[in-house]
Amino acid sequence: MLFLKARQNACTCIGKLSDELVVEVMQYCMLYEHSQPTFRLPSAFALCAKWRTIAINSPSLWSMIALPSPLNLVKLFQGRSGTCLLHVRINNKNFIGNSMESRQLGDRFRYLIPRIANLRIDWENDDPNSQSFSQFIDEHIGRKVFSSLKVLSMNDPRVQGESEALTTPALREFHFHGPPSHVLRVSVTHLVTLYYSWASMTVEQVLDLLVEFPLLEHCHIQNSRPIFSAPPRNDRLPTSLNRLKSLSINVFHVSNMRAILKYLNYPASANLSIETLLDPAGDTVTSVGFVEFVKSLLPTNFDEMATLWDFGRVVYTFAPVDKSISRLEIGFRLDVDAKVEIRGCHLFINSEATRNVSRMHLRARTLGNTRWQIEVLRNLPLLTHIRLGASENDFDNFLTALEETPDVVCPLLRSLDCTGTEFNNARMKHFLNFRQEMGVGLHELKFTKGCCQPDTDGLSSLIPQLYELDPEPASTGIP
Repeated sequence: MLFLKARQNACTCIGKLSDELVVEVMQYCMLYEHSQPTFRLPSAFALCAKWRTIAINSPSLWSMIALPSPLNLVKLFQGRSGTCLLHVRINNKNFIGNSMESRQLGDRFRYLIPRIANLRIDWENDDPNSQSFSQFIDEHIGRKVFSSLKVLSMNDPRVQGESEALTTPALREFHFHGPPSHVLRVSVTHLVTLYYSWASMTVEQVLDLLVEFPLLEHCHIQNSRPIFSAPPRNDRLPTSLNRLKSLSINVFHVSNMRAILKYLNYPASANLSIETLLDPAGDTVTSVGFVEFVKSLLPTNFDEMATLWDFGRVVYTFAPVDKSISRLEIGFRLDVDAKVEIRGCHLFINSEATRNVSRMHLRARTLGNTRWQIEVLRNLPLLTHIRLGASENDFDNFLTALEETPDVVCPLLRSLDCTGTEFNNARMKHFLNFRQEMGVGLHELKFTKGCCQPDTDGLSSLIPQLYELDPEPASTGIP
């Protein structure tokens, strides 16, 4: 009977999965459990006899260890993981220094150190009975070398204490959340990626942090609750990041961001992504500070520009023709009172730097009046492709701007992508007819199924290439 039941189970859909697919499913289950505050074995490991056998004989499934956990469970993972490199997550919840179990787990952690490739440390400061991180290092780590560690993540929001040091000769990626004074000291010989986050950072703190990591290739700094801080001291030397490939800094006031970038030396080919907000003391979106700041960062020769405005945030992206030149993304947070001044954020479009733009992506809650749209489009004479996301009324006004006479607006325009935007069939046919009569007809039109009302009759005869696309999955915010 057991044999027959096993054969019957093998005929089910789940029974037909290959061992490799079963292991893949279990790895996702293990990743989920490993991220939970209290770790436990995934139920999928005991779904049936076959799955249990696969789990027991797959060392990679036992390479994720969470501490503190029952000592017997840690030993089980250690044994079944074989020689696999380990992903270890450790926190100080219930990690009481004078308890026998904590000492045993600490000793077990020290024994695992040479095999750890990925380590996450969550050291909260809200448990008065737990060890301090300094005590934990002194008792269980000391000068032990993390010889296999490639990725280290640490959450250390304590406001008192000193920074600690770990010997990590192979470390390549470092994530840290906590005050700048507590940043864990690590080996930087092979460190190429840094993710750092904290609140209310000053310009000096950011620059002092980056001095410690001169070989970075990718740097991400997140500053929540931005404050307006004093500029760096006059005798400060620039910080050189000569290998940098991408730099992301969010969020600082315009003047503070300008100061940070002024004291950083990095290659012109590095991609730059920043997010700013207005300086205090009555500054405005139309101020010289913001507009000139954007102009000073623009690539020397770019042909693609995107402007996305939604939920109190504007994001500008500039992609150059020459891929060896940096790609620039600038985010700007708007106050509630800045709605009427949004046009000021676009003043730099009138600069000479934008006249070579051939592709533009524009998405906004409102596009402003038609006269302003015409002014912007006339400053983009080489535009060949437009992707637009807007309300039906704003889209209608945008088509009106493209129908301006006597001089044709955007005479080289060949492609219009309005996916996700609703429009009227008759209005679109009028626009396409106008462009044809002016000798500047479009070659391509893209839109989403169901967005052309009441139907699509007559459009295909007015344009060589017509694409009616399926709706994209819903998303929130700005990508």
